Amino acid sequence: MFLTLLLSTLGAAAQNTISIGTSEMEYLSLGESVGLPVTMDNTDDIVAVELTVQVAKGGSVNADGCQLTPGRANGHQISAACIDRDNNIYKVTAFSASNKAFKGNSGQLMTLDIVTSPNWLDGRTYAVTVTKALLCKSNGDNVCTKYESGGVVVPYTPHASVSFDVTGIVTTVKKGTGGNYSLQITNNGNASTGAISLQLPDWMSLQSALMPIEPGETATAVIAMSPTGEAHTVYDGYIGVNIEQGNNQIIPYKVTIVSDEKGTVVFSVCDEYTYYNADAPKVKNATIVVTNSSTGAEVATLNTGEEGTASITLNEGYYGYTVTAENHETYHNNILVYPGQTIDRTVNLSLGDGINIEYKVVETEEKDGYEIVTEATLEVAVPAPQVTISAPGRVKMSDVAVGEYVDIQVTLTNRGLIMARDVTLTVPEIEGCRWEALTPIKFDLRPQETSFITIRYTREEEGEGCTIMWLANYTWKCGDEPKWRDCRAFTSIGTNCKPCLPGNCTIVTQVEDEDVIVTVKMQFNQLLTLTRQAFEGTLTIENGSDKPMDDIMLALTEKMPNGDLATDKEFDISYTEFTGFTGDKNAGKWVLDSGKTGVLKVKFIPTKYAAPIAPVDYVFGGSLTFSVDGKERHADLQEQLLTVKPTPELNLDYFLQRDVIS
Repeated sequence: MFLTLLLSTLGAAAQNTISIGTSEMEYLSLGESVGLPVTMDNTDDIVAVELTVQVAKGGSVNADGCQLTPGRANGHQISAACIDRDNNIYKVTAFSASNKAFKGNSGQLMTLDIVTSPNWLDGRTYAVTVTKALLCKSNGDNVCTKYESGGVVVPYTPHASVSFDVTGIVTTVKKGTGGNYSLQITNNGNASTGAISLQLPDWMSLQSALMPIEPGETATAVIAMSPTGEAHTVYDGYIGVNIEQGNNQIIPYKVTIVSDEKGTVVFSVCDEYTYYNADAPKVKNATIVVTNSSTGAEVATLNTGEEGTASITLNEGYYGYTVTAENHETYHNNILVYPGQTIDRTVNLSLGDGINIEYKVVETEEKDGYEIVTEATLEVAVPAPQVTISAPGRVKMSDVAVGEYVDIQVTLTNRGLIMARDVTLTVPEIEGCRWEALTPIKFDLRPQETSFITIRYTREEEGEGCTIMWLANYTWKCGDEPKWRDCRAFTSIGTNCKPCLPGNCTIVTQVEDEDVIVTVKMQFNQLLTLTRQAFEGTLTIENGSDKPMDDIMLALTEKMPNGDLATDKEFDISYTEFTGFTGDKNAGKWVLDSGKTGVLKVKFIPTKYAAPIAPVDYVFGGSLTFSVDGKERHADLQEQLLTVKPTPELNLDYFLQRDVIS
């Protein structure tokens, strides 16, 4: 009989079962959340459940998405939190503040919201494992529990996977006429691509729409290219390939504009000392190396003759050139060759006396900060405060002898949504007994706040007892006039008095619902940072001679594609660094002492007029004049081609929603 009884007890305990189900992501994408059902079959009355679960790597439990099943919850609440991030372990708790049991004895108890990982693979199941389960009865005992784990099934999803016949598009197009490029796209996946499209820059277009590509098939995308710009201008970036039933792809491109039109350049190589002489003798036997400005490839090598000049006919476009001569410094610069035109380019070589001049311009960024302050005034109707009072229903006189006391607790709770002010509890005055407040009886109560007041009852003489009333008054502000209410409760003192209710006795004064118009002022402070294109020029002068460089004057130029000089309408120019020189950086006529190095940094910020609609190429350069030992010298700064992009314009529109939920 004993053995039979023991087996029956174990069998009954095992009937308390917690199970996590398995969900298949049929209509979801990885990275989204999926609900896992949790069922509880119980023979005992369970008031609380605590589950410890481990989620597969990359997944997580979304606490806000976990829900209790309405048919089983009985005033219960649910919470979830990560307790071990290294092992991806979470604790999920469902409990009742009033110690009530869940409804029913079987079926779904809750839903766990599992956030999937984008890295999970098709055709696999990712476990959600129960490592511990506690079921609690109303008396605080934990009962024996059997638990089962579940998981998320990632279905095997057919999808397309495309590749290209090249790793990147590298091609040239003729200026003014453009050209076409054929890109081969192959579907290496196990399903059709579905709709497929290309994201192209404005100067590219698709000759005909692409049809879905079936597995193993190849399609040709013919891309028409018609970039604007001068010859040798390079456009680079990425083309996006959008695939309906597969992963999107990108492919880089680099397109160079070329031209068959020709122009002529005549180089005159001068000495910076002799340039200002009346006869201005030129430098013979100077070597000029012409290069492609985009690729750096050498195009031609020239030598100046007895007259110090050399000429060459080149295809239209941008070129770089380097000039060298014995006992002179090396000179670098760039030139734009126009079709059908002859360009005279004078080169002033510095003497090899230790004075080195270098000028570089690079693209950078300029960050503009804006502080945005938005103020809004709203009028909101909210329920008036409603304070309830709770006190013991009975105090037995037989428990308190004459001269002795007992402490009781009176509770005040504001169940409204605005503050109850000047909440005041009236302490009763009854002959034969004394009531004293041991804690403050006047205070403010915030919304949903509870205050506990300790009252000491001292019995001073014999008596039959009575019923006392607890009264609390409170106010709130509504417009310019304060309003008030009261609430009350009763406590019976004596052996023959019948209490109003078993346990706590609470009576709330019944009033009609009333709204209070509250003015809410909101201020939103935001910091907006706008990043736009800028350029930084760095002029470095090394004075390696034994004499100071005097009267240094700098003239910067920014040339448009048509050769016109830009003005302050197109660029905002400022000096950001001025070191090594003496003198006023804004006035010029600086001095650089012997053996010193001077550095000047210049910030070029394009305005909206520099490139109003489309990118515009500018040539940054200039010239430098100075004197050494009383002799005036001249040096041209290396010209550099840079592309200015349209400047963004910022417009802010704010919309405030009429209904504010809070």
